[in-house]
Amino acid sequence: MRLQARAELKRLQNELCITTVYVTHDQTEALALSDEIAVLNKGGIVQNGSPKEVYNNPIDSFSASFVGRYNLFDGKQLATLFGQAFAANGLVAVLPENLFLQKTTTPTNIFITDISFTGALTEYILSTGSQVFKAVSFANGSSAFKKGECVSLIVSKENVKSLELN
Repeated sequence: MRLQARAELKRLQNELCITTVYVTHDQTEALALSDEIAVLNKGGIVQNGSPKEVYNNPIDSFSASFVGRYNLFDGKQLATLFGQAFAANGLVAVLPENLFLQKTTTPTNIFITDISFTGALTEYILSTGSQVFKAVSFANGSSAFKKGECVSLIVSKENVKSLELN
C-alpha cells in the first residue's frame, strides 16, 4: 500500500506539474519522490541537491549517516581495514554496497558477526573489535560467507568519500 501511495503521489506531481514539499525521515521515500533533496540538521540545511548527488556525495557525517547509512572511518581505520593507503586526513564514508568481502587465507581482524538475508540483498555485520560496520551484496541463493568467518575487505578509492567536519 505504501508503494502504491508513493507511485500515485509521484504520478500526481508529474501530471499536475506542481511543486511539492515532502517532509520525511524515510530515506527511501525521499530519494524516490524527489527531484531535489534538502538535508536538515538542527533547523538548518546542511546539504541539498539531486537525490543521486546527495546520496553518492554526502558532505558531512550527518548527511552520510542520514541519507545513505554510510560506514564512517578515520584515515587510520581505513588503512588498517583495507590494507592500502587512502589520501584521507579526516573522516571518510563508504556505502555498505561498496564494501566487498573476500575470503582470506591470512588472518585479519575483520569478522562477520551477523548475516541477514533480506530478499534481494544480504547484509553482513562486520566487527574489528570495537568498531561495527555493514557490507551489503546482492543475494544469490546461499551466502558465500558464514557467521564468525574472518574476511578481508576491498573498496575502490572512488567509493571513499571525504567528509567535512561538523
